Amino acid sequence: QNRWTALCDPLPPNRCDILGVGGDTGDGSSTRLAVVYALAVHADSARLFVGGVFSSAGQSRRFVDSLAVFNLITNSWSRVGGGIAGPNPLVRSLVVQSGILYVGGSFSVVGRQNNDVFREGIVSPAVAAYSLSTGTWSALGGGIPGDDVVVYALAVSSGVRPVVYAGGLIPAYTGLATLAFGATKWSSVCTLNASSSEGLDNDGG
Repeated sequence: QNRWTALCDPLPPNRCDILGVGGDTGDGSSTRLAVVYALAVHADSARLFVGGVFSSAGQSRRFVDSLAVFNLITNSWSRVGGGIAGPNPLVRSLVVQSGILYVGGSFSVVGRQNNDVFREGIVSPAVAAYSLSTGTWSALGGGIPGDDVVVYALAVSSGVRPVVYAGGLIPAYTGLATLAFGATKWSSVCTLNASSSEGLDNDGG
């Protein structure tokens, strides 16, 4: 039709839980601008994963901090595995590969939100993986530690031994890190040395 349409009509008779993400805090006030940075679809379960900077999702304005999922069949919003937490949690990258949702951004813990005082969560700074079949989180190589680390981009190779690549504000790995299948820690994809011929050439190759 060459035009955008709403995912679902929030007006009668449907009244689906569709109002999207917002900056509401739960007390009726709006404290910040809601921004969506990343989207990923899992076709098998008809779910749309949404990442960015926001604090609520849906018509009832549930408290959902920066990572949410919209069910394309029931037209409803919910958290993803308990959510993410950190000083100022945000999601900048989402990738769905082989039944796993890979999440990158700025956070310190997954499996809980900042307002969940009775949940411990899993420590996994800046990057984590969520199983779409079991609904459980896992830390990817223990996460990427460091002050002010933000993962802006993720890429995951296909196959039974996937390799994860993360790019962004990652000083310890010169902006680009990789996690091999089965590895327990991240490493640099390459080391750029101005005195050597290795690395990027003038043509970007």
